[in-house]
Amino acid sequence: MPLDQAVAAFIENATSKPAKPLSETSVAEMREGVEALIPLGFEREEVRAVEDGVVAGVPVRTYTPSVEPLATVVYVHGGSFTRCGLHTHDTLCRRFANRSGCTVVAVDFSLAPEATYPRQLDEIGAVLDGVAGSSKVVLAGESSGGCLVAATALRDRSLSALVLMLPVLDRDSKTESRHTLDKDYLLTGEQMEWMFAQYAPDAKDDDPLVFPFRATDLSGFPPTVVVTAEFDPLRDEGHAFAERIRAAGGTAEDMCIPGIIHHAPLVPKKIPAGSRVIDDACDLLRTLVS
Repeated sequence: MPLDQAVAAFIENATSKPAKPLSETSVAEMREGVEALIPLGFEREEVRAVEDGVVAGVPVRTYTPSVEPLATVVYVHGGSFTRCGLHTHDTLCRRFANRSGCTVVAVDFSLAPEATYPRQLDEIGAVLDGVAGSSKVVLAGESSGGCLVAATALRDRSLSALVLMLPVLDRDSKTESRHTLDKDYLLTGEQMEWMFAQYAPDAKDDDPLVFPFRATDLSGFPPTVVVTAEFDPLRDEGHAFAERIRAAGGTAEDMCIPGIIHHAPLVPKKIPAGSRVIDDACDLLRTLVS
């Protein structure tokens, strides 16, 4: 499918303005930049309840849907490991709770570079332990949050299910989409190198808890939903990861949303098709946990 017209317009607008080289851009400036995307997110949906709290010392925000919850979803936000938080993903988490019919516990984990690997995984694991009394516990995340989700599942394969949306699974995989989509669709190889340098500066190249795509044993992996975007450099590694789960005897449902880029689900008011990343993932999750 060709590039969605709304995506083409978004890319043209984003690239028409002068930008500092990434090597000269501070983390603080990166964080300021994402704030501008908040008004372009989902409409604010009503849910039955929203409650801020702390689980095992980690701040969380819990969204209870209007229906009897099917499961508890611990949600891990994206943002290159370095930015975003409860406020940037509030409307997305509301949408996720309503569409999935699940309680969503959004994790406000510590950001890099102030905190580095494995602290984020430890905090997510502590939250999972804190909600372990729920009958079904699902771990979900988008972009770099998907990396943290996959890595956490490599540590603990007892989860009911995983949801990986546009997941970052490696720093520099050699897939075709990394090669063909690296330059013109806003997410670049340089950005991938930068985010992992902030998150895990001392990582060994073969550490699957940093680079889940390099895991050699996916046996016993939880049932997994993988949603990718057609014009996302990360597309092929997402599908390859799902195939490896199936090859190891597990269950994995993967789908690709046509015409869109990596950033689309954060700006559905500009790219309406971006909402499909969340909606289709939730629909597949409902099937897994029902």
